[in-house]
Amino acid sequence: MDILENSILMPLLCRPGTLVDVGANFGECAYCLSTVKDARVVAFEPVVQTFIGMCTLIAQAAGGELPANLTVYNLGLGAGIGPASIAIPYFNGIRWEGRASVVKDFGEMARQTDKVEVSHVTQDIVSVPLDMFDIQDATFLKIDVEGFEKEVIQGAAGTIARCRPVIHVEIEEQHRKNATIEVPALLASLDYRGFFFLDRTLRDFAEFDRTTMQKSPPLPRTGELYPITYIGDFIFVHKQDAWALQRLAEIAGHLMSERFAAEPPPV
Repeated sequence: MDILENSILMPLLCRPGTLVDVGANFGECAYCLSTVKDARVVAFEPVVQTFIGMCTLIAQAAGGELPANLTVYNLGLGAGIGPASIAIPYFNGIRWEGRASVVKDFGEMARQTDKVEVSHVTQDIVSVPLDMFDIQDATFLKIDVEGFEKEVIQGAAGTIARCRPVIHVEIEEQHRKNATIEVPALLASLDYRGFFFLDRTLRDFAEFDRTTMQKSPPLPRTGELYPITYIGDFIFVHKQDAWALQRLAEIAGHLMSERFAAEPPPV
């Protein structure tokens, strides 16, 4: 098992309390988080079909029923309360729920590529702020919302300020231009410090270079490979969260030990 796989890494960054999964998709992370001792998980997935699939798959993995410590909502999260429209893309006729987005223009994407047929359908959803749930003990917040990160964080600002959870967030320029500038800046305003892993080494977000670490990836179903170096997942911790900083240091130390063990001894 690879410690940097999200299903392994995320539980290592969790403590007892409420673990929030925003953009739960088919529930892989929500299920893994539900195994954290003395924690409850709240998962949000706005697309109806994906939400039903998530509940079914998690129940199957858990032995027939949803885990008792897991609460699921067929809702989107954003900066305020109101209706929204989410687009679910198809690439060469294959539905791609993991790319569903409130902000991406799949029509424009279709016009700009001849390597894959791109189409999409839209679905009306309801979007609410996380702060509406008045969670008092959030210790972990996972965000994977295909370009809508800033609005999710704005709607969770009260929860974040109150609880100082570890935040695991996907931020990609391919979903929204300047996301890798604006989202970290917003989190920095909340006294958060960012990190990422590169070559199995923990790096400070200040070292992130979007021109070399997020070169435009190919669309699904093209048969093309992602760039060898592509960083899309980031971990943000409050500057005063000694536990989280120590846990990241422990994970970094484990990875360094792996590297030394894999290297041949000096001659």
